[in-house]
Parts: sequence; structure tokens; C-alpha cells
Amino acid sequence: MAETRAAACWRGFVVRISALVRGHSDRRATAVPRAGRGVTIGLRRTATAAGVIVVGLSLVRCAPSTPQDVSSDPRLPTASSVARATPPSGLPRQPTSPSGTPSPSTPSAGARAGETASPTPTPRPTLPGDSTVGTPDSPSTPGHTPGPGTAEGPKVLYLTFDDGPSEWTPKILEVLARHNAKATFFELGQQQKEFPGMADQVRKAGHTIGNHTFDHASLTTQSWSGMRKEIKGGPASKCLRPPYGATNSDVRSVTDELNLRVVLWDVDTRDWTRPGSDTIERRAVEGARPGAIVLMHDGGGDRQQTVDALDGVLTTLAKRGYVFRALDC
Repeated sequence: MAETRAAACWRGFVVRISALVRGHSDRRATAVPRAGRGVTIGLRRTATAAGVIVVGLSLVRCAPSTPQDVSSDPRLPTASSVARATPPSGLPRQPTSPSGTPSPSTPSAGARAGETASPTPTPRPTLPGDSTVGTPDSPSTPGHTPGPGTAEGPKVLYLTFDDGPSEWTPKILEVLARHNAKATFFELGQQQKEFPGMADQVRKAGHTIGNHTFDHASLTTQSWSGMRKEIKGGPASKCLRPPYGATNSDVRSVTDELNLRVVLWDVDTRDWTRPGSDTIERRAVEGARPGAIVLMHDGGGDRQQTVDALDGVLTTLAKRGYVFRALDC
């Protein structure tokens, strides 16, 4: 029915056009005196305008009476897919990270600020205590990538003690021995001179010793020769913990030259402030995670609170499946 109506409309449109053309030709064939030519031209224009209106009305009548429903056209996107910005099914999707941001196709990063980015090299295996970062004079700055300790194996925690040896070191060793726990002591050169033989006692108990410089001077304030003197005045070790955790590119250059590994920490108990043994214990227990390094002190002042807290730390975390090992220093 729709096709019959459209055909009839178009036939009427053709008939009207033919009549207009024929009438226009007949009028041109009739001789018109020059005096009446202006009137004739005006009549022709009026007739032409009327014809255009008639043709326009015919086209309107020939248009479909109801709009076409395009909602079911599979070639057109739906409103919901546009809102979600869903790509066409035939195009590959760009990989995204868990946060939803596009993942780069070629990872790159500068080793330090200001360096030209380059493809990430294959990293060497991470060792406990590895670190190349730190903030000057910020003891709480973490700088360690967690070491061994997975769900399949034991949960390893690394306890470390700074600023010794001192009169408190034997008491720390006694608590560790009671729990069959190992630790690492970052000692000062001048303290070793004050307590001779203590370093040997630490090593014989199965613990390791790290270099904490000669007299706890901030390395970032030293010249290159000053840094070398401070480091070489500390204990012989494969590991260095810069005082205050203060490090920068110059410190890293010197430690690389001396073949030392910088070791910072993950959990700072801030026991040096003597906040109470319960607070020290809580900070260590709450901060513990597999492979983490915990910072405490066996020197630099009265460490009775640290000794008291250590027993509770070892008891609680051992019940949670942790074992306590020394760093390879």
C-alpha cells in the first residue's frame, strides 16, 4: 500500500511539472507587443513561484506518514554503549591496569630524576635490605623492597639494631637467644673501640654486623673524602646503613665504589624516643609483614624499653608464623 501511494504521488508530481513546462512554452510561442512585455514577465514569474509551491506541497505529501524506527538497526550504536565508550567488537582493546588506566606498551623509567627514560632492563634478584633511596635526616624513611617470605614458605622478618655495641647489647642477645631469633646489628666504629670483643660475641651468636659509619655523622653533609673516611671507619661489612637514613646520589656513588649495599628499613619503632615498651612492641607487631626490616636500637642511650619490648615482639610474631633471620651482611 505504501508503494502504491508513493507511485501515485510521483505521477502527480510529473504531471504538474509537465503542465508547467507546456504552459510556459505556449506562452513563449505567443507574440506579445513590446508595450505589454513587462506585464507578461511579471505574470510568468508569478506562475513560476506558484508552481514551485505546488511542487513543494507534493513532495511533503509524498513523504512517509510515520518516522522510521532506527532503534533496532544493528549498525548504529546504542545509548548505553556510547555512554560506556565501548569500542567496536572488531577492534582490539587496549590493556588496562587494575586501576583502569591504560597500561604502557613499552615500560621505561629513569634510574634517577633527570635521566633519559629507557627500556627497563632485566632486574637482578632482590636481596633483603636492598635500597637506593632515602630522605636526608628522616629516620622513618622506608627504602627496602621486601625480601623472601611468601604464603608457600615461612614468613621472614629481619630485626635490626643500630648505634651499638653498648652495655645493652648483651641483654638484646640474651632475648634473641631465648627465642632462637637472629638479627643484624649496624654498629659504629667508635662504639666497637669502646666495647672491644662485643662484635665477636654478636657474630658467634649467629647474627650479622652492618656498617653504621664511625661516629654517626650524616653522610649527605660530608665531602667525598669525608664520606669515605666515615664509612671506612665503621665495621667491615657488605652492608651500610647511613645514619638517619640520609642518602643521595653522592652517597650511592661512594657506596658503589666501596662495593657496599645500602640497607634502610620498613618499620621504624622509634624506640630511641623511649615511648614505653608497650608502644615499641605495638609498632613492631603492627608493622610486620613478610620480608620487612624492623628498626630498633641497642645503643645511643638507655635501651631498657627496647629489651622489654623485644620479648613481646618475638612471642607475638612467632605465634603468627614468623621466623627471624639475619641479613646477609
